[in-house]
Amino acid sequence: MTNFLFQKDAYVKEFDARIVEREGTEVVLDQTAFYYTSGGQPHDTGTFHANGITYEIQDVYRHKPTGKIRHQLNQPIPEEITSGHGKVNWERRYGHMRHHTALHMISRVALDEFQCLVTGSQVYADRGRIDFALEDLSEERLRLLEEKTNEANAKAYPVTIQFLPREEALKNPELIRTQINLVPESATIIRCVEIKGFDFQACGGTHVGNTREIGRIQITKYENKGVGKKRLELTATP
Repeated sequence: MTNFLFQKDAYVKEFDARIVEREGTEVVLDQTAFYYTSGGQPHDTGTFHANGITYEIQDVYRHKPTGKIRHQLNQPIPEEITSGHGKVNWERRYGHMRHHTALHMISRVALDEFQCLVTGSQVYADRGRIDFALEDLSEERLRLLEEKTNEANAKAYPVTIQFLPREEALKNPELIRTQINLVPESATIIRCVEIKGFDFQACGGTHVGNTREIGRIQITKYENKGVGKKRLELTATP
């Protein structure tokens, strides 16, 4: 089983790893800092340097038949090469971290102010998108969301990761912020992201270590997606 370095420390940028499986241009590693596409956050890109050759990481995904995390490279790695050194495209990753954490912040504000849940979200390196189960999202409410979130970001809340037994984690009624519980029934340990003194959510994604790293958010787009469904996009400027 692959050790996911990013789950405990999102700031790991480089790492050594052994190749434990390969098929064509895809490899499975014994450990990785490359995030795989999941939970509305895209996969990382970067490089894997082995035996004097630099391979490009083009995709990282969960292989459905086996559940294993595969790294797709720009070319096959010869059989005689059994290990290498990975390096994450940090600019892309850090953009994901900042915008993912920004979505947690604004979802907390929306819950406190309007008692609404999230129905979907998507993280990008340069922006974030979030959908709310909400009947009304007026200009006044949009300004309130933006102002309250920026006020909270500026308070420099530490962001930490916890791994809790399922039974203990689900005692917190606000742990699941989405309208549909996306935590797999098979998960006995739940990874939780805590924004100290502000928010606590179940989440598998990567996040900054302090909300001051998010910078200032701006809501750049708003859409009405139907009855009780509102979508907005935001960007975070350091």
